[in-house]
Amino acid sequence: MKHVLSKLFVFLPLLLSTSCSFFSPNNSDEYDPAKCEQKTTALTNKKIYWLGSSVTLGMESKNTALAEYIDARNGSVSVKEAVSGTTLRCKDCKESYVSRMKDGNKFKKDEKIDFFICQLSTNDCKEKYNREYGILTADNKTNLSDFDTNTTVGAMEYIVKYVSDTWKCPVYFYTNAYFSDNGEKSISDTKGSDYNSLISIAKKLSEKWNKVESVNVDVIDLFNDVEFNSITKELYSNYMFDAIHPFRKGYLEWWTPKVEEFLLNKLG
Repeated sequence: MKHVLSKLFVFLPLLLSTSCSFFSPNNSDEYDPAKCEQKTTALTNKKIYWLGSSVTLGMESKNTALAEYIDARNGSVSVKEAVSGTTLRCKDCKESYVSRMKDGNKFKKDEKIDFFICQLSTNDCKEKYNREYGILTADNKTNLSDFDTNTTVGAMEYIVKYVSDTWKCPVYFYTNAYFSDNGEKSISDTKGSDYNSLISIAKKLSEKWNKVESVNVDVIDLFNDVEFNSITKELYSNYMFDAIHPFRKGYLEWWTPKVEEFLLNKLG
């Protein structure tokens, strides 16, 4: 009996910490990327680096997200650097987006890649982080030393410049689907209006950097896509664990086709 109890005390914290999303039918094996039909497309054999936090990781979808589904459907090859709860800016320099991009062991500086896709993190918009967005620098500021990575916008500009210098490939920031400040489709510590302000800055950043020779920057704006967000309440509840994190079903049926379409259009 003591042996049984000792084992229970070992596993009980694990069981209690396991998100109920793990057992959701919307995360079932039916939505495993391995079940996807793979087709030959313009994305086949393309190499993609993904940088982000919980939405890129797939925190509520068994660690499967856009990268896995796009690879499974198109035969692309993705490398994913994603840590839940992290920010673009250097709040914690060991786990910020910039630090993991530069100093992590997943991205190879001498590797040829086709796209660098960066999640526009909702974590940067949380009230506890004071929304330290920073200011977009002037058009003539294009050196790494010009950017304050302690701010979100400074980190974004740093990422664009670093990727352009290192991998010489397009940089695409992608957003969350729409979420509100309160009520339905909301989350307690992040306001949709704050996030939308950051999206607006990202678009201005894109305009700035597209003026710079050999730099291709864009925003995959799911948040403000009216048609994309016009789904029924029932579908939404099947697609999203909460206002931020999709289930597997949500990634596969809702987010992936839209992001996939964007990338295919970029390839012509």
